[in-house]
Amino acid sequence: MAAIRAAIDAGYAVELDLQQISGGVAVFHDFDLARMTGRNGDLRQMTPAALKRFRLSGTGETIPLLEEVLALVRGRVPLMLEIKNPGRPGAFENLIAMQLAGYRGDLALVSFNPFSLGWLRRHAPRFPRGQTSCRFADSGLPVWPKFLRRNFLLNAVSRPDFLLYDLAALPYWAASLRRALGAKLIAYTVRSDADAAKARALADNFIFEKIRP
Repeated sequence: MAAIRAAIDAGYAVELDLQQISGGVAVFHDFDLARMTGRNGDLRQMTPAALKRFRLSGTGETIPLLEEVLALVRGRVPLMLEIKNPGRPGAFENLIAMQLAGYRGDLALVSFNPFSLGWLRRHAPRFPRGQTSCRFADSGLPVWPKFLRRNFLLNAVSRPDFLLYDLAALPYWAASLRRALGAKLIAYTVRSDADAAKARALADNFIFEKIRP
């Protein structure tokens, strides 16, 4: 939450990852708790109350819930919410849409999973959607699903309003072609001024950390 407050103070949009837990939606990147909390555990098995027992990277900060983030931001800056759902879409996406129903502020929903975005297109079309992609080198996906996702060939399912691609993989023909045809492209993740210069040349915007553009 301290990082989100800092982004609000600087006037930056906030990019967050959403994961389903037992009885709620957590804002957290990893599926396992170890890297950020020093304690082993499967995030998805936690309850909202259990999350409050973990501290992030030696700070007093805890893992927030989506509803807590929405109450903090209150539309003051845009939100980009990444849905981390590697499985079948439906229940988790519906839970997110319900929590966002009364929110007043600019936001977009993005995902690596084109079927999550396809579900949102049908059931929550008011939210802009972004299709995220990369090389999928360490994804564990079979060859054909990896090929289809890497090259945006499942966009017929997700019908995204914009695209996101790993900066380290750019330039890449599939992203460049889509951009040449009019798609807006966001590069991720920029961590230096050199990264920012590369992203400005190859994309329309970028997600960043550790720098203040």
